[in-house]
Amino acid sequence: YGVGKGAGGLQELVKQELGEQHSYIHIGDNMLSDIQGSAKAGWDTFYYPNVHAAGFSYRQQEMTSLAASFYSGLVNCRLHCGTACGGEHYQYGYVYGGILVMGYCQYLERLAHTESIDQFLFVARDGYIINKIYTEFFHVVDCAYIPFSRFASYQITMESSFRNFLANVVRPRLYTGMGEHLGRVLEVCGITCIEKYLNEYGLSKEMDFKEAVYHRLEKIFEEQIKDITQSFAEQEQAAAEYFSKVIGSHKKICVVDIGWAGTSIACLQYFLKEKCGMPIQVLGALMGMNGAASSGTAADTEFMHAYLFSHTKNHENLIRHIGKVNQIHYRNLLVEILFTEDQPSFLQFCRTKDGRAGFVYGAPENNARIIHDIQAGMYDFSRDYSRYDKEFKGWLTISGYEAYLPLNAVAEAGDYCLKIFGDYEINENSGNFGSGTVRTFREIASG
Repeated sequence: YGVGKGAGGLQELVKQELGEQHSYIHIGDNMLSDIQGSAKAGWDTFYYPNVHAAGFSYRQQEMTSLAASFYSGLVNCRLHCGTACGGEHYQYGYVYGGILVMGYCQYLERLAHTESIDQFLFVARDGYIINKIYTEFFHVVDCAYIPFSRFASYQITMESSFRNFLANVVRPRLYTGMGEHLGRVLEVCGITCIEKYLNEYGLSKEMDFKEAVYHRLEKIFEEQIKDITQSFAEQEQAAAEYFSKVIGSHKKICVVDIGWAGTSIACLQYFLKEKCGMPIQVLGALMGMNGAASSGTAADTEFMHAYLFSHTKNHENLIRHIGKVNQIHYRNLLVEILFTEDQPSFLQFCRTKDGRAGFVYGAPENNARIIHDIQAGMYDFSRDYSRYDKEFKGWLTISGYEAYLPLNAVAEAGDYCLKIFGDYEINENSGNFGSGTVRTFREIASG
């Protein structure tokens, strides 16, 4: 027609052809030509945000693959095309958790083939949504969701892991600011079995738990570890019975967790092979490894595999994750909020009244509603993505490097994280603790 929208010429031509007596409205996604141009011509206007512009922030500059473009398109279509569903937690799960869990499940599928794995064991609670999505959209090999935790892993391998147990479960009680007595610490850490040694080592349950007291506990463990280990015999036997049934005739299993040092995986490998004598091969898969190696095993051992990053894989992402002061714990939390379960934490194995292997759980999860909404978003993303992933096999593989970039971006957006997770309640320690040990995400982020 020789005229455009920006100056209102095209709009005038439309009115001439269709009649001045009509009312006109221009619904458009370009503020200059659609909205301002039509306003000049006397039209009503309605600005419809451009889905590409709205979703641009979710496509990081380094995300250049076809899978990254498809991810950006899904986010646009689901959340920015006028039919958005779910609240801010759902959207967090869809945008930042969906690409992580889908990419991780793709990685596990490849690992099952390359390592000839015949069973995946998804560790509670972080493995809940991974197990759900893998089972529904992949399921290349048999899998099981197992109750397990770092706290429980130490109990059934106490003779080999007591130093890590002391450092990671008992010692943090020095820094809670609660002024606890030693008796309370022994109770919540599940080691009341050593009360009979207190007097011999110059201790009492009424003493304040301080550094000097902690060092005497270390001495008790070093000198009495055989007897202490025997105190957890019931837990060991129940765990052995449970895992024998779960693993059955499988010969090469892979224990799946989030991260970050592989402590639970290393303990479970030791328990199954050395203490239970199972003739199996045990591998481990982690979303990311930060190299802390609190389990006593170095990162990237021959049996441990990482998806997002490690010291030998996607090192740039590892630096992003741990490179800033006080950022590693903060970023770990952002991942763990995505992958926890809306059920109580698993504490330990036990014997039921009728003699069967049983489980002991902690207090109810205070963030159940948030977790449910986040994982609904993660599930929907995985469902949307898998529809096309199956059709374009091999073209939509999400690399660990790119899967981490959206999370990295949101970690930099501190105000946004505080807005949606400020009141999220977190128990940072292992053990059977009460509400007094809980801090909010806001409190942790503020240091």
